[in-house]
Amino acid sequence: MFISLQSDRIVMEDAQTGDRLQTSLELEATNALAQQQIAEMAANAAEYKERFGDLS
Repeated sequence: MFISLQSDRIVMEDAQTGDRLQTSLELEATNALAQQQIAEMAANAAEYKERFGDLS
């Protein structure tokens, strides 16, 4: 991992790929979005199961 200062911000980069690593705030936002999507998918699955029954 490389750590540098760019535009007055600390930036972490993967040493092998050079890709910028996400900050903790970005990771939290990504996690919150994923949790929201999981909840929506679970609600959709429950609705489909109620409408169509168990399809397995």
